[in-house]
Amino acid sequence: MHSDYPPLLSPDEAKDDIHRKGWKIVSLAQWWDVSTVYVSRIINDPNRKRHWDDAIRGLPHCPRNLRS
Repeated sequence: MHSDYPPLLSPDEAKDDIHRKGWKIVSLAQWWDVSTVYVSRIINDPNRKRHWDDAIRGLPHCPRNLRS
């Protein structure tokens, strides 16, 4: 990896970013059209690929209709 790249998010940092934007795992799974298990695996994988961190960092605020 290139040394100028930011470090990958820890699972806790990923969860914090997701929740800060109003998302829950269920709503994010609906948004990404995947299962909640798949989202959970992505979040908790300490060796996740960088594109998932980009997706998490770039999430919009959760739309009202997906908030529960």
